[in-house]
Amino acid sequence: MEMAVHQILSPGARATIRARFCYASDDPFAVTVDLFTTERDSVIWTFSRDLLVAGMRHTAGLGDVRVWPTPTPSGKRLLNLSVGPFPDSAHFFMDAERMKKWLDRTYEIVPAGSESGLIDWDAAIGFLLA
Repeated sequence: MEMAVHQILSPGARATIRARFCYASDDPFAVTVDLFTTERDSVIWTFSRDLLVAGMRHTAGLGDVRVWPTPTPSGKRLLNLSVGPFPDSAHFFMDAERMKKWLDRTYEIVPAGSESGLIDWDAAIGFLLA
């Protein structure tokens, strides 16, 4: 899914950038976001789908990826995403309802609780032992 996200640059200053959120059944625990800094250049982050889901309800994440909801005075919900090491992390916000609809579609692809059945455990163990 592609959508506009807003980056907070400083208090009172923000920029709108394009983001692409991806989900694939061959990596069923993860989501990937490409944050396009220019038309061709992007910064790519991969993190837990469960982290994104938890962040829809409450502050979630420790370390380099944090997600949390924010209500607006109009009743619209925003989803915040902070990526990178503190204090140099980048802070973005986006439409929470659109993200929820996309996440719901990921669960149609791979239902909650069935992720581990899609992992090639022999290949994963072989990779770790190599």
